Amino acid sequence: MLVRWAWLVVSLSFCDGNDPFSVVVPRVPVYGLLGSSVTLPCSISPTLNAVNFEVLWFRPQEGHTPILFYQDLEIRENPRNPQFQGRVSLIGGLDKGNVSVKLENIRLEDKGEYICRVEKTDEGEEWYDEATVSLQVNGKY
Repeated sequence: MLVRWAWLVVSLSFCDGNDPFSVVVPRVPVYGLLGSSVTLPCSISPTLNAVNFEVLWFRPQEGHTPILFYQDLEIRENPRNPQFQGRVSLIGGLDKGNVSVKLENIRLEDKGEYICRVEKTDEGEEWYDEATVSLQVNGKY
Protein backbone atom coordinates (compact mmCIF):
# COMPACT_ATOMS: atom_id res chain seq x y z
CA MET A 1 0.00 0.00 0.00
CA LEU A 2 2.85 2.38 0.80
CA VAL A 3 4.37 1.77 -2.64
CA ARG A 4 1.10 2.70 -4.37
CA TRP A 5 0.83 5.91 -2.35
CA ALA A 6 4.43 6.90 -3.17
CA TRP A 7 3.80 6.25 -6.87
CA LEU A 8 0.66 8.39 -6.79
CA VAL A 9 2.52 11.28 -5.16
CA VAL A 10 5.35 11.09 -7.70
CA SER A 11 2.89 10.90 -10.61
CA LEU A 12 0.94 13.91 -9.43
CA SER A 13 4.08 15.98 -9.04
CA PHE A 14 4.82 15.57 -12.77
CA CYS A 15 1.22 16.03 -13.98
CA ASP A 16 0.02 19.28 -12.48
CA GLY A 17 -2.30 20.16 -15.34
CA ASN A 18 -0.28 23.22 -16.41
CA ASP A 19 1.95 21.34 -18.82
CA PRO A 20 1.06 22.13 -22.45
CA PHE A 21 1.87 18.57 -23.60
CA SER A 22 3.68 15.38 -22.73
CA VAL A 23 5.62 12.95 -24.90
CA VAL A 24 4.18 9.43 -25.12
CA VAL A 25 6.15 6.32 -26.13
CA PRO A 26 5.51 2.60 -25.64
CA ARG A 27 6.56 1.18 -22.27
CA VAL A 28 7.64 -2.09 -23.88
CA PRO A 29 10.59 -2.52 -26.26
CA VAL A 30 10.12 -2.15 -30.00
CA TYR A 31 11.41 -5.15 -31.98
CA GLY A 32 13.02 -4.93 -35.39
CA LEU A 33 14.44 -7.53 -37.74
CA LEU A 34 18.07 -7.17 -38.81
CA GLY A 35 18.22 -5.50 -42.25
CA SER A 36 14.58 -4.35 -42.21
CA SER A 37 13.01 -1.07 -41.11
CA VAL A 38 11.25 -0.24 -37.87
CA THR A 39 9.19 2.64 -36.52
CA LEU A 40 10.11 4.09 -33.13
CA PRO A 41 6.74 5.44 -31.94
CA CYS A 42 6.47 8.82 -30.24
CA SER A 43 3.52 11.20 -30.01
CA ILE A 44 2.31 14.25 -28.15
CA SER A 45 -0.56 14.17 -25.68
CA PRO A 46 -2.94 15.86 -25.91
CA THR A 47 -2.83 15.75 -29.69
CA LEU A 48 -1.33 19.02 -30.93
CA ASN A 49 -0.05 20.23 -34.27
CA ALA A 50 3.74 19.77 -33.92
CA VAL A 51 4.71 21.27 -37.30
CA ASN A 52 6.23 24.33 -35.59
CA PHE A 53 7.81 22.40 -32.70
CA GLU A 54 11.38 21.12 -32.52
CA VAL A 55 11.79 17.35 -32.56
CA LEU A 56 15.05 15.77 -31.50
CA TRP A 57 15.84 12.05 -31.52
CA PHE A 58 19.11 10.95 -29.96
CA ARG A 59 20.80 8.02 -28.22
CA PRO A 60 21.66 8.72 -24.56
CA GLN A 61 24.93 6.80 -24.79
CA GLU A 62 26.05 9.22 -27.53
CA GLY A 63 25.26 12.42 -25.64
CA HIS A 64 22.86 14.79 -27.34
CA THR A 65 24.20 14.18 -30.85
CA PRO A 66 20.96 13.80 -32.78
CA ILE A 67 20.11 11.01 -35.13
CA LEU A 68 17.29 13.28 -36.32
CA PHE A 69 16.67 16.98 -35.67
CA TYR A 70 13.57 18.73 -37.00
CA GLN A 71 13.45 22.53 -36.67
CA ASP A 72 11.93 25.43 -38.63
CA LEU A 73 9.85 23.11 -40.83
CA GLU A 74 12.80 21.01 -42.02
CA ILE A 75 15.04 18.15 -40.99
CA ARG A 76 18.52 19.40 -40.19
CA GLU A 77 21.43 17.32 -41.38
CA ASN A 78 23.91 16.16 -38.76
CA PRO A 79 27.29 15.09 -40.14
CA ARG A 80 28.54 14.15 -36.64
CA ASN A 81 26.38 11.02 -36.58
CA PRO A 82 27.12 9.41 -39.95
CA GLN A 83 25.91 5.89 -39.03
CA PHE A 84 22.30 7.16 -39.23
CA GLN A 85 22.58 9.35 -42.36
CA GLY A 86 20.08 8.28 -44.98
CA ARG A 87 18.52 5.70 -42.63
CA VAL A 88 16.25 7.78 -40.37
CA SER A 89 13.19 9.88 -41.21
CA LEU A 90 10.03 11.27 -39.65
CA ILE A 91 7.08 9.12 -40.69
CA GLY A 92 4.67 12.02 -41.10
CA GLY A 93 1.66 13.17 -39.16
CA LEU A 94 3.31 16.09 -37.37
CA ASP A 95 0.03 17.98 -37.72
CA LYS A 96 -1.57 15.28 -35.54
CA GLY A 97 1.24 15.17 -32.95
CA ASN A 98 2.98 12.11 -34.41
CA VAL A 99 6.75 12.60 -34.10
CA SER A 100 7.70 8.94 -34.67
CA VAL A 101 10.78 8.05 -36.68
CA LYS A 102 11.46 5.26 -39.14
CA LEU A 103 14.86 3.58 -39.00
CA GLU A 104 15.87 1.76 -42.21
CA ASN A 105 18.28 -1.13 -42.72
CA ILE A 106 18.54 -2.03 -39.02
CA ARG A 107 22.00 -3.06 -37.80
CA LEU A 108 22.98 -4.90 -34.61
CA GLU A 109 24.58 -1.70 -33.26
CA ASP A 110 21.19 0.05 -33.50
CA LYS A 111 19.98 -1.95 -30.49
CA GLY A 112 19.46 0.16 -27.37
CA GLU A 113 17.71 3.26 -26.10
CA TYR A 114 16.53 6.26 -28.11
CA ILE A 115 15.19 9.48 -26.64
CA CYS A 116 12.36 11.39 -28.30
CA ARG A 117 12.45 15.05 -27.21
CA VAL A 118 9.89 17.63 -28.29
CA GLU A 119 10.35 21.35 -27.63
CA LYS A 120 7.94 24.24 -28.04
CA THR A 121 8.60 27.97 -27.72
CA ASP A 122 5.53 30.13 -27.29
CA GLU A 123 5.61 33.86 -26.55
CA GLY A 124 9.05 33.65 -24.97
CA GLU A 125 8.23 30.58 -22.88
CA GLU A 126 9.89 27.29 -23.62
CA TRP A 127 8.53 23.85 -22.82
CA TYR A 128 9.91 20.42 -23.56
CA ASP A 129 9.29 16.82 -22.67
CA GLU A 130 11.15 13.67 -23.57
CA ALA A 131 10.76 9.92 -23.24
CA THR A 132 12.86 6.84 -23.94
CA VAL A 133 12.11 4.09 -26.47
CA SER A 134 14.02 0.80 -26.35
CA LEU A 135 14.87 -1.02 -29.59
CA GLN A 136 15.63 -4.75 -29.67
CA VAL A 137 17.16 -6.19 -32.84
CA ASN A 138 16.47 -9.79 -33.87
CA GLY A 139 18.59 -11.67 -36.42
CA LYS A 140 17.17 -13.11 -39.62
CA TYR A 141 15.66 -16.58 -39.50
